[in-house]
Order: sequence, then structure tokens, then C-alpha cells
Amino acid sequence: IVKQITFISEEQYKDKTKEAKEILKEHQKDVPYLALALKFNCLIFSGDKKLKEIIPNKVLNPKEILDKMYSID
Repeated sequence: IVKQITFISEEQYKDKTKEAKEILKEHQKDVPYLALALKFNCLIFSGDKKLKEIIPNKVLNPKEILDKMYSID
């Protein structure tokens, strides 16, 4: 399974850390995740309700992921 994982060093996204800290203000524990998402323009998969409240357009919770997987277009 490790062969299927791409590890990203903090060096690759540290330029987005300040922006992530400003956005998250009182929720600093998730700064690395947001900085990474900002750098690579991707979403965050998380069940953290506070994180979802702060940045709803950047977070998909488990239910939303399942809904997207099983939605019929």
C-alpha cells in the first residue's frame, strides 16, 4: 500500500502555511491540511465539523463523498 501513496514534504507547500493560518484563525490544528489543499488546489476529506464550517468549499465529509460516488447523473 505504501507504493500507492505519494508523500508530500512540508517544503512543497510551506509557502501556503501563512494563508492557511489566516483562514483557520482559531482552528490551527488543521493548518498543514489546508496549506496542502491550497497548494495543490484540491479538497480535504474530513469529518471535522468545525473545519467544514470554516471552509465549506474546501472540505468534503464522508457523507458527501458517498453521495458523489453513488449519485446517478
